[in-house]
Amino acid sequence: MRSKLFSVLLILTAVSVPTMARAEFFYITPIIGLEWINQGSASVSKSGVDTSSAKGVGLALGGHAGFALGPLRLGALYQRAFVLDDAGLHFDKLYAEVGIAPRFGFVGLMFTLAGGYAFFGSQTIGIAHGAGGRATAAVDFYMGDHFSLGPEVSFDAAAYFPSGSTAVATYGVTGALRVGIHL
Repeated sequence: MRSKLFSVLLILTAVSVPTMARAEFFYITPIIGLEWINQGSASVSKSGVDTSSAKGVGLALGGHAGFALGPLRLGALYQRAFVLDDAGLHFDKLYAEVGIAPRFGFVGLMFTLAGGYAFFGSQTIGIAHGAGGRATAAVDFYMGDHFSLGPEVSFDAAAYFPSGSTAVATYGVTGALRVGIHL
């Protein structure tokens, strides 16, 4: 009776307390998903301020890579979203990120904040440079010590300045599948 109770308590503790099955020092997590993008712009001219907006969905490809110090994550994110209904238009992010990733048995949670360089453009309109930020929440299901799979949801916003009189702002939500490699 006591050994069964001890076994149940041991299993519940292993599932409910944040743990690291093995020391993890480096991670690389490719992502693929869809990004909903809302873009607005404002131009100042002699006739006043002109505004416009557009919405679209893009195929998002990219990934996270960095170092793990216990549950703390320090790394980088790159993501490119190809707008599906506009040939050649893409939105790119190259961000530094910091986060926390506690692990509960075979389930890992990840929460990150990221920010840095952002740009968008195409062959026909050129490239607009700017800066942006992002918040991400993810769940990783570990299949062994070095491999995980799971969903991720992000909210991001960026501002661009293609010319001295024009400002462009975007915000979006990305839903993606993560494939993690943990070393």
